[in-house]
Amino acid sequence: MKLSQKAEYALRAMIHLARESAGGGARPATQIAKDEELPEKFLEQILSDLRKQGLVKSRRGAVGGYNLARAGGKITVGEVLRAMDGPLVPRLEVSAARSGSANLTLQCLRLVWRKLAVGISGVVDNLTLQDLCDTVEEQGAALDYSI
Repeated sequence: MKLSQKAEYALRAMIHLARESAGGGARPATQIAKDEELPEKFLEQILSDLRKQGLVKSRRGAVGGYNLARAGGKITVGEVLRAMDGPLVPRLEVSAARSGSANLTLQCLRLVWRKLAVGISGVVDNLTLQDLCDTVEEQGAALDYSI
């Protein structure tokens, strides 16, 4: 599974907002872009999409910017990814001519795809922004990023 750049940037912005939420103030898009080294114009589009999906709130003015719409412990990684990319695992598309029950290979592929979808969804739907922040804060540089 490969995430779009838009989904990656959205998740980075949301994690940033979750980390900064303790201060209570809104974070301007320009500051998020600078801190996370993201292209500002693209980030503004992403934040607008996240706002429309109900994941962030925006405030105008001198103290304006963006905040999470809910606490970081109430927003899952899966919500953010789906808000940007739609379903996480594409369904295996098989033409009607080849989809008969006699084709055991295709049935096997469908089973693999279903199991992948359930596994991926299980991880991202049970992992909140706060979980990510807490884990990195607790373990920091000791995290093992190897796959």
